[in-house]
Amino acid sequence: MMSSSLRALPIEDKTRISNLLREYCTLRTDNEAQKSLVEEKTELCEQLTRKLQTAKEQAESDAKLAAQKLDDASQRISELEAQLAKADMASQQQLQAAAANADNQVLAVREECIRRINEINAQNQQLRSTCDRLSEQLKDSYNRATTLELENKELAERLEGYMERPRRRGHPSRIPRPLGKGDKAQSVADDRSDEDAETPPRLRHLRQRQIVDIMRNRGRFGSDDSASVSSDSEKSTSESESDYSDEEHGSSRGREEARPTVRIPSPQRELPLPESGSRVEGTQTAQHRGPWAASEASALDDFDAKVLAMLNGR
Repeated sequence: MMSSSLRALPIEDKTRISNLLREYCTLRTDNEAQKSLVEEKTELCEQLTRKLQTAKEQAESDAKLAAQKLDDASQRISELEAQLAKADMASQQQLQAAAANADNQVLAVREECIRRINEINAQNQQLRSTCDRLSEQLKDSYNRATTLELENKELAERLEGYMERPRRRGHPSRIPRPLGKGDKAQSVADDRSDEDAETPPRLRHLRQRQIVDIMRNRGRFGSDDSASVSSDSEKSTSESESDYSDEEHGSSRGREEARPTVRIPSPQRELPLPESGSRVEGTQTAQHRGPWAASEASALDDFDAKVLAMLNGR
């Protein structure tokens, strides 16, 4: 029926209807294409939405994790700051204690140094005063030694002068005279000359030779040293007697070679004083020496005792 009705339509209507149908088909095709495109885009948007949601959730979780890590880091930093503050305080206290201890040690060392310096200064002052005193004593000792040496030389010269006097027993200058009231104040030199005059020539010569040798050795080895005859005094005495006999006969060789051996003893030893009864072997006895026998023995002993005591006293 419808086809019959379409056939009954004029050609223009049919053309218009075919154009409309053709346009409808085209639009329908376009709509289907657009619909498929929209569906595709919608699906793509959904995918993007899902991805965005996933990314958002991931970002939120990452943010939470980062915040947690940041909190942990902040807490750890706070703990480290507290520990650092404690360590700084402890180190500062230790440094202060060490500085105080060092200051105390420096003060103690300074006080000790000041004390030691004062002690050393006091010791130096004492040593200086002692050195000055010793210098004065050395000067006095040197002057005394010089004076004693000069006196020893003078005494040796005087003894040599005594030896050169005449030794004949009957010489007028050797005859003793009795002492009077005015003779009590005579000098030591006069007493020695009288004693020398009363001494036997041979024994007096021997004693004088020994004393001269002692004085020469004292002048040679120093004024403070004491001299004594060596242990072989008997041999020296016999040699001196033989020298005296040679000298009496005019022989100068025996007088030069027969001097007694002299040694220097320790400072504690002194010259032994001669005994009053001792005499050299070979001399005359007191009964055969003439009218002055008793006075000769006492004069010889006194003379030897004075000279030896004077030597030991110096």
